[in-house]
Amino acid sequence: MTLGAGRSVCGVIAVCISSVFVLSGCSTLPAFGPSSDAIVGAAKHREKILSESAGFQLVDVSPSTLPALPHDQAQEFPERLLVQKFLSSNQAVMPSDSLVIRIWEAADDGLFAAGGQRETEFVLKVSNGGTIDLPYAGTISVVGKSVQEIREILLERYRGIAIDPEINVEIKETSLRGVAVLGAVVSPGLIPIPERGVKLLDVIALAGGIPHPDWEVTVNVRRRNLSASLGLEHVLGNPSNNVVILPDDNVTVSHVPRRFAVYGAIAKPGNVSLNTPSPRLADLLADSGGLNDMQAAAGSVFVFRIPGDNNQTDAIAYRLDFSRPDAFIMASQFNVVSSDIVYVAASDASELRKFFTTLLSPLLGGASSARNL
Repeated sequence: MTLGAGRSVCGVIAVCISSVFVLSGCSTLPAFGPSSDAIVGAAKHREKILSESAGFQLVDVSPSTLPALPHDQAQEFPERLLVQKFLSSNQAVMPSDSLVIRIWEAADDGLFAAGGQRETEFVLKVSNGGTIDLPYAGTISVVGKSVQEIREILLERYRGIAIDPEINVEIKETSLRGVAVLGAVVSPGLIPIPERGVKLLDVIALAGGIPHPDWEVTVNVRRRNLSASLGLEHVLGNPSNNVVILPDDNVTVSHVPRRFAVYGAIAKPGNVSLNTPSPRLADLLADSGGLNDMQAAAGSVFVFRIPGDNNQTDAIAYRLDFSRPDAFIMASQFNVVSSDIVYVAASDASELRKFFTTLLSPLLGGASSARNL
């Protein structure tokens, strides 16, 4: 290269380098998010910008400012579900049930008794219209009635024609007494309710169980005009939430994969899934490949947390400084929730490198020349 050409190239470089300071306040270069200074400035002046953008407060994380894990307030089913007991003697008859009716008479030659046999047994199936037919008693509507109520009706019908009768009514089969279990179970469908009754976890087990982590599963119980949902981890952790399930209830199991958003100067940005019930920031950064050592500003790792039910009224940007030796300890104690957004800001040196690669490459004959410079 001649001296004149060298001076010419150096002049171009000098002009371009001086342009860095002009362009530093502009958005002419591509970027994956705001700078650390922009985030800090927005937090300091949130009162002024509240009308134009979402305000938040900045919290520098230290051992004394580590956030507590937000509490899930919906940890119990409504009282109406919690107090429900197993159905027993007051169990209501439904269409297609099979009833066993036994009639005893006080004499050998009664209405049904003959030849020394005083007990007579009838096995009847309840019609779709909800009725049964018995000799000398006619048609009786039984749907919605308990076995005690049906017994009283029969005693009244046979009064004066049977000899001092005693009557017992029993539900033998309950083909339509079931609960619909839908959603993220192995075998969804109509689950028959045993005669002894059934609870929520029993119904889920009869449907084949749930092939997902309990912290990613929500269970909804619908009973007539009541619908309530609860995380499966709260059902497993609190025996009172293992509520009694009644005929015609609907149980819907939903799998909601828990993912965490990670952006910025990180090795593998995107949505990260952690297979642990109590995820920490250290787990999240590790699964994302850690900070990008060619781009990240070690002192500007932010966790944005939106207002929730943990007495939090404002959005918060938690900032961790990974140039501190204890940052890894604090990150291992920092609980994250699925609504958190983790952002790693780029360093100033990274922006300068981007400037050389993006703007000087055409002048120096290629990106490799700019990188070498």
